[in-house]
Amino acid sequence: MARRLVIESAIQEEDVQQAVCSALRTRHKLLAVPRPRVSNELLLISDLLFQPVIVNVAQFQAKVSDCGETQVLRFDCEPDTKVIAELLEKAMVREFEQDSAYWRVNTSARFWYASQAANAVDGIEAIRRLSFAVTPLPDCNLGIALDVGYLFRSAWNIADFFDGSVGSSEQESRRKRFNRLRSRDAGRKGTLLYDTGSLQVMTCYFERFATGATCGTVPGIEGAKSLFEYCHRKYPDRAIRPEDPVAFVRFKGIRQAVPVPAKWLRLRISLSREQMPRSMRQAIAMSPTQRRSAAIANWEPFGPRAVAALGLRDERKLWTPSTGNRERLVCPKLLFGQGREVSPPSQPTREEYQRYFRERSAKLRNGGAFRFEPNADRTIHVVTPHWDDAIERQFTRDLQASLSDVTGLNFRLQSIRADTPEETVERLRQCTRGTAVIVFDPTTTDQAAYSLLSYELKHWTIKRLLRRTVESRWAEMQRANGDPRVQRNWKNAIDLSALDVLDLMGTTLWRLDEFGYDACFAIDVGQDRRHYAISMLICRDIAQDTSFMRVSRWWHKADHQHEGINAEILAKSFADVSVICQNRAISPLKSILVLRDGHQIGNEIAGIRKGLEHWTKAGLLQQGGLVDVVDVQKHSQRGVRLWNPCGEGAQNVLEGQAIYPNKNTAIVCSTGAASLSADMTADPCVLICQDGTNIRQATRAFYALAQLNYSTPSKAHRLAQPLREVDAILEDCQMRNMRGIR
Repeated sequence: MARRLVIESAIQEEDVQQAVCSALRTRHKLLAVPRPRVSNELLLISDLLFQPVIVNVAQFQAKVSDCGETQVLRFDCEPDTKVIAELLEKAMVREFEQDSAYWRVNTSARFWYASQAANAVDGIEAIRRLSFAVTPLPDCNLGIALDVGYLFRSAWNIADFFDGSVGSSEQESRRKRFNRLRSRDAGRKGTLLYDTGSLQVMTCYFERFATGATCGTVPGIEGAKSLFEYCHRKYPDRAIRPEDPVAFVRFKGIRQAVPVPAKWLRLRISLSREQMPRSMRQAIAMSPTQRRSAAIANWEPFGPRAVAALGLRDERKLWTPSTGNRERLVCPKLLFGQGREVSPPSQPTREEYQRYFRERSAKLRNGGAFRFEPNADRTIHVVTPHWDDAIERQFTRDLQASLSDVTGLNFRLQSIRADTPEETVERLRQCTRGTAVIVFDPTTTDQAAYSLLSYELKHWTIKRLLRRTVESRWAEMQRANGDPRVQRNWKNAIDLSALDVLDLMGTTLWRLDEFGYDACFAIDVGQDRRHYAISMLICRDIAQDTSFMRVSRWWHKADHQHEGINAEILAKSFADVSVICQNRAISPLKSILVLRDGHQIGNEIAGIRKGLEHWTKAGLLQQGGLVDVVDVQKHSQRGVRLWNPCGEGAQNVLEGQAIYPNKNTAIVCSTGAASLSADMTADPCVLICQDGTNIRQATRAFYALAQLNYSTPSKAHRLAQPLREVDAILEDCQMRNMRGIR
């Protein structure tokens, strides 16, 4: 039973409803959520008549009072189930807010962080994270996903990075480290955690360090004479001195940069598993058994009280989907050159799935690539530093041999020596535009300069390699005295680089027999929102005109303040791609799967539909052809994990396991037991479709397209190939946009 509350405010928006709900929870410990489809009402869990209150939030004031009416929430009513799920999430938030051992970032109340670092390596702290989310399940149930992860931040604060009391060489070293940790070479200013000692830590963005300024000399706000006086008055429990240094930062929603105490700022660091120091990877690795135990242990202090607050019953067990709500997706047959094939696993065993992945590399040997574009230039420029001549000869010779082995064609590799990005650009400008492999040493130059290669050489196809990676493999081989395992490691590294080069050149290393649709489009917006891209893949019966084709294009995005793409502009982009295809003999497509990375925003669906009308008018899409649009969350924002019970523990599911919590949602693991190490837990993707789309057909297609993992043929990949394609394009676009860095 929930009481209906009414909001009286000059602003009637959903954001106002949520802000009032948060204020009622934090100030009055009450659980309230917006009433569905009513812009000025809330639903409150309470048996007592609610006494009117005035709520001041941000830029508005609202009066909240009781309507005098109640509403029964039922599990057999879908809208009510969503309301109950939201109330349970807020009950969980309330429990965490009363525990001083945790803090959260202001951007989400579902992610909570431990007060102390779990591990620290090379100046990077790993902070244990607990996240939770409530998901409606079949049979009138709610599922609570509780997951464990990590936030990475700098051990130093900003004052430490810019400490002027150390020597000049140490100052330079600290500034370089700061730029490296904030990914300055990728165009990022740096996301900071602004810790004022409260429960919520604010996020902001680094603007500049105010050299020579102090909290005592910088003017304050709200009547304070100085920043020191303002901070001391507003945060009396937080240590601060007049002589403390100052940094200028930008907060979301505030146009100008503002000064804050530099020692209250820590750098939030984005680290993929590949970027982590080995010791850090080992320290934070969690097997399915460990993750399962951690979820159960962390549920006990908070979960039962939150469930009881709503009068619900805690089943105290992990959810096992019924046979009808889960599916083991079928692996597709893979077609290579010279009539070679890799057949799907004959049975659901780890060994048979490993065979399925392992055979891909074997089938590529001796000219196994499905198709090398005949017009592609087979001259490749190899740019290497002035390192030892022996490694230069071995690297170039082995790369050439690998390229020829996969394609059955001869390649000409032209060696160029250059130690800096500027020298690389100068040397390559003297050559005919084409493909270049650049071995780069990030320790000898400004990383931002390296990013400028993408701009200066924007008409080139570039494969980048780190010098230390190549040299470490070489050094291992020199020390091994002919050990075949070490020699194999060297060859594998070269082979993977060769496959990347061929993929960049548009080579089709292998294709699918079929994937359930005639074509797939992937759409994504870059991290800086300045570009967006579309990648198209046609893959259908080999008897059709143009049975396999890949096209990718990117465009500048003018409204970079917003994530969504303008519908009219998106429609025109689809039309642009259709013009490219009209130059080929293409029989009309019967079905298309559209994957939107993240989620559709605004009226994007209308833009997609209108854009595909151009395809129909051009005779490229059959009249009335099937078009399914699916949102793809690369990492489950709800913290859902899949595993198989194993005694008291758990183990990863096999690749291709999917569950369907409802008719519009799929949770799919494209990676699993056959390709993950024992200390890793499979990370699923979430697919969400609109009514009318067959979510199971779309999920099967997504998994099939993930098998076009050209860069890592012996392992499963998490994403469908067109999504990986747009990721790579947008990353390169962001690098090109770095020409303005100073």
